[in-house]
Amino acid sequence: MLVISEIVPHLSMESLNQTLFLLLNASAPSPAMHALMSFCANALIWAMPATLVAGWLRVPSRVRLTNAEPPAGAAGRPQACRGHFVEAALAAALGLGIAQIIGAMWPHPRPFAIGLGHAWIAHVDDASLPSDHTTLAFSVACSLLLHAGTRVAGAALALAGLMVGWARIYAGIHFPLDVGCGMLLGMGCAVLAHRLAPWVVPPLVRCGEPPYRFLCAALIRRGWAVA
Repeated sequence: MLVISEIVPHLSMESLNQTLFLLLNASAPSPAMHALMSFCANALIWAMPATLVAGWLRVPSRVRLTNAEPPAGAAGRPQACRGHFVEAALAAALGLGIAQIIGAMWPHPRPFAIGLGHAWIAHVDDASLPSDHTTLAFSVACSLLLHAGTRVAGAALALAGLMVGWARIYAGIHFPLDVGCGMLLGMGCAVLAHRLAPWVVPPLVRCGEPPYRFLCAALIRRGWAVA
């Protein structure tokens, strides 16, 4: 009997990628699974920008000049500051930018483009590696995980990112390698943004706050947003 340790060495990275894809790709999902798959693959990603917008609107500024954590709140818990969410947005921008460069320089076809598996969601036939959705999810999630005040939100978004990655393989529009590379790219860009934050984030916050206060003055007056 062959065991996986005897098979894997004889597989190329691409054949292993395709084999794992066929194991995870849905063959005939039930209506409930199709609905869950569609939600996770297409809609759940909006939790990332929604969290960043909510963070900007609902937490104080307290711009940091270093990577040190802001002071603890009255209850002794670390507090988030607006700069944490700007840093996460920076990580997302870096991740998506690098992902576009990788896709342009090393275009990899999607599974349905080579007639592999079943595609349950319509998608344009562009480069699949790395997954933009997974890159975005993990750049934001891992960036928030780097700060005590936003760690719970980061953990929730990381879980959502895993669901997004699974759904896009299950739906037949990404290979496992696409998702794995997106996760690693997102993690790396979160660390890079964290290193750049002391120099980049404070100016971004200072430039963004005046137009924000002007445009959202009504929300701030009603207490729905923080100045």
